[in-house]
This record gives sequence, structure tokens and C-alpha cells, in this order.
Amino acid sequence: MEVAKKSGGKYSPKTVYGITCTLKRYLEEKNGSEALNPLDTSEKRFVLFRRCLDAEMKDGFREGLHIKCKKEEKEFVSEQEEVTLWEKKLLGTTSAKSLLNTIYFYNGKVERILCCPIVVVSND
Repeated sequence: MEVAKKSGGKYSPKTVYGITCTLKRYLEEKNGSEALNPLDTSEKRFVLFRRCLDAEMKDGFREGLHIKCKKEEKEFVSEQEEVTLWEKKLLGTTSAKSLLNTIYFYNGKVERILCCPIVVVSND
């Protein structure tokens, strides 16, 4: 069995592992504690699967797929853009969707503040 993009290209190693984890989570949700775990090293039925997964991930790293799939930096939202989002009610508490957008937006702002402290340079 093979996993590939619609274009025929390979997925990055992280994506292949993420697909495997998604399948594992689905099996756990459907079958509870009796679910099959393809990543469990004590599970003998999945030895071949784990070997193939390991080989694919190593091949992906050798081919540099993990580098090609890096996402470009996102631009910060300006104050004016944020005001526009509030005015268009894309942010706010008027609906579940706008509330979710607001939570997501503010989580990003907090993360940016914690990860990228602002340095104030004096003109004196």
C-alpha cells in the first residue's frame, strides 16, 4: 500500500507520521481500549508496517522533503486589519464561528508576544 499526494509526489515525513497517528486515534475512538495500535512495538502484527513507515520517513528526510514542506512566515495583522475584522464581525461573540475566530486570533497574539518579545530602542 502506498500513500502519495494527488500529484504523485511524496508527503513529508511529518505528514506521513501524522496520517498514521490520525488512523490510530480513529481506531481508538471506534474501539476504545481494544483498538489496534500500529505504533505499539509490542504489537507483532504491525512489525512490517512499522518497518515500512520507518523506511519511508528516513527516505523523506534523505530526499529533503521535510525542508521543502516548511511553511512560509505569516505576516502580522495590523491594528487597522484587526479593526476591520471586528467591524465585519469575523471576530467577536455574535456567533460560534466568530467566537472561535476570536479565540484563535488571540491565542496567536499571545504566542507572538511570548515568543517574540518587543525590544524598545530609545532615541536618546
